[in-house]
Amino acid sequence: MKNIDEVMSKLSKRTRDRVQKANEVEIKRLELVSQGLTNALGGGIGLGRFTLIWGSKSAGKTALMLQSIGEWQRQGLICAMVDVEDTFDPDWASSLGVETEKLLVSKIKSSGEMVEVCSDFILNGVDVILIDSITALVPMSWYEKNGDPKGLEGTRQIGGQAVDLANAIKLLNGINHETAIIMISQIRNKITSYGAIQEPTGGQSVSFYSTASVKVTASKSDKDQKKEEILKNGRLVELPVAREVNWHVIYNKLGSPSQSGTYDFYYAGDNVGVDKVSEVVGMAVEADIVKKTGAWFMYDEMKFHGKDAAVNYFKGNPDELNELVVKLNG
Repeated sequence: MKNIDEVMSKLSKRTRDRVQKANEVEIKRLELVSQGLTNALGGGIGLGRFTLIWGSKSAGKTALMLQSIGEWQRQGLICAMVDVEDTFDPDWASSLGVETEKLLVSKIKSSGEMVEVCSDFILNGVDVILIDSITALVPMSWYEKNGDPKGLEGTRQIGGQAVDLANAIKLLNGINHETAIIMISQIRNKITSYGAIQEPTGGQSVSFYSTASVKVTASKSDKDQKKEEILKNGRLVELPVAREVNWHVIYNKLGSPSQSGTYDFYYAGDNVGVDKVSEVVGMAVEADIVKKTGAWFMYDEMKFHGKDAAVNYFKGNPDELNELVVKLNG
């Protein structure tokens, strides 16, 4: 009876270079700035794969990814952003922890340009590519052969964007082995016989070729914003500074789907971005690692009155925060 090593020894060199034993397959993941989302994805987003981040306006989709890019840069990874919407702000990115002098940014408009730029990035060792957003990509069918845009009458091809994106993703998937490609998309309402359903823009192939699909939503209502007193023009004024963001893993080929959670996203104040420490403390309470009795929070021999007091303690003690994360992951 043949064994696997005997079979492999008889394969052509070309085939052997493309084959490995299943126990040798390694899945490389990158942790996001949100600990809850990282855990729900089974350890983060996959390298060599597509990840789809989509949802409502003002949910901080781009900020979530830029803040994560800042952390990946500190790990020595090379990151790039394809800025289709032409909205990249170096100052805002810096406030989220991005080392802007080390971030590659390409301002393109068409799906054809996106494939050309991303292919070059992939083949030359870029670790992470953020496309913001695939919704804004202009289909190639809207251009003349000489590159000039057609008139409005030339944009009526049904499904032009979906066809372009499907082919673009297939082309990039064919050459990608080590690069994490993150696609940001917006919500569209699809009208069916059962009513309107929400899905990302770009057609079915966008979801099909994505290893994970994460939907993020947040309320824009003033009453749902978190407010703080901020010194303005010499006096304290209560201003909105943050909102609660809801995330839901629609599906995930590297872990369990249908998981959900929340984190606070600060868009103003001294510390903008995802409040990772507050999120971790909340997760620790749910896991009964941090005990909560009424307004009191207890961890080991320590006792805090109110969640803010507990959060501030862990912000000032990063080693104990890391210990808390280890316990959550254990």
